[in-house]
This record gives sequence, structure tokens and C-alpha cells, in this order.
Amino acid sequence: AEKEYRNAQSLVARGVDGLMLVGSEHDPRLYDLVDRKGIPFVNTWSIGSAGERPCIGIDNRAALRRNTQFVLDMGHRNVALIVGGLDHFNDRSRDRAAGFQDAFVDRDLLPGRIVEKAYGIAGGREALGLLMADPAPPTAIVCASDLFALGALLECRRLGIEVPRDLSITGTDDLEMAAEFVPALTTVHVPAREMGERAADYLLARLDGRPTVDTVELECQLIVRDT
Repeated sequence: AEKEYRNAQSLVARGVDGLMLVGSEHDPRLYDLVDRKGIPFVNTWSIGSAGERPCIGIDNRAALRRNTQFVLDMGHRNVALIVGGLDHFNDRSRDRAAGFQDAFVDRDLLPGRIVEKAYGIAGGREALGLLMADPAPPTAIVCASDLFALGALLECRRLGIEVPRDLSITGTDDLEMAAEFVPALTTVHVPAREMGERAADYLLARLDGRPTVDTVELECQLIVRDT
């Protein structure tokens, strides 16, 4: 949050006309800065509460809830989540972890295990090794990002674990490489390109003085592939 605020200060000092921010939680000083300077901005990748700040994003909690429900519907009960960044000012990760737990509450099941690692492929590999070394390893792993999932798949290959025969894995985001990987990754598609385009359109409309819709929720879709 501190680094984001300093970067925003630098951009404002250079005369930036508008800001697209990631997430809905930011240092209060950042909001004070854009309000004071009258700079249009929009939050992305999250949906804040109605009547708060302008946002164009997704319901991260619902996305992971749907992801986990699919895994539970397939009959899995020993399910783990790999996630990163469960700290202050990362509402996306917290919402995704909460959605994972929601799916178990819906079915009156004991909550799944959550492993937090640094975001990226290496974090996915590390988390997979940790989970599979458990005396009762999971039969399915839900990943809060595709990079975690791809790391987990690479580590499965190294350990001789065959997916999906020995272990099922799902991701979130639907990065381009998710469809090209072998096996192709089952994941939740996040309309990232549309999100960016709509954010740009929103800022341009604000700068032109045209009417805007301050809250836009984009739909996520479960993409079932091979894992």
C-alpha cells in the first residue's frame, strides 16, 4: 500500500489525467490525493460495496466459491487451497480464500486446508510439495491463481503424480497458457481484457464529462478442461 501511494504521488506530480487502480482497498492518503486533485480514477479486479468508490471488476469470492463447488460436486472432500497475499490491502486474495471456505459451509463440511505462498509458479511448486508430503494428502487442490496451478502441475510432473488420475487441480484467471499446458488447466475465466477496456472507457468518459456508471460487475465463467 505504501509503495502504491508513492507511485501514485509520482504520477500525479507528472500530471497524469486519470488512474486505474487494482483492488478496492488502498491507503486512505491515496484517496485523499485523487479527491484533492480532482483526478478521475477507477478500482478494478474487485467489486466494492454499493455507493463506495467507482469500480469495474469481478466478485472474487463468488468465483472461488464456484470453483470449489465444482470440485466438491466431483466427489472430492479432502481439498486444499493454494493462495497468496492474505495481508492487509489485498482484498482479492482474502475474498478468494473466503469463497473457498463458503463452498464447504454450504454443504456443512469441515473447511479445507489453506496454504499461503508467495505469488507465482515457484510458490505453487512449493505448496504442492508441502501438501503432498502430508500423511493424508488432498485429492484435489484449488488454486487462487493459474500461476499457482501451473507451478503445482510442474511439481506433480517432477514427483510422478499424474493429473487428474492421482490428483485434481483447478486454477483461477484463465491465463493464455492455461489452455496450452499439458494437461490443459481447468480454471475460472476472468474477463481481464474487457475489464481493462471498460476501465479505460470509464476514465475517458469522466475526462470528457460524459455520464458514467460507477459500479460494473463482470461475470466469471468456469472453464472445464483436463485437470
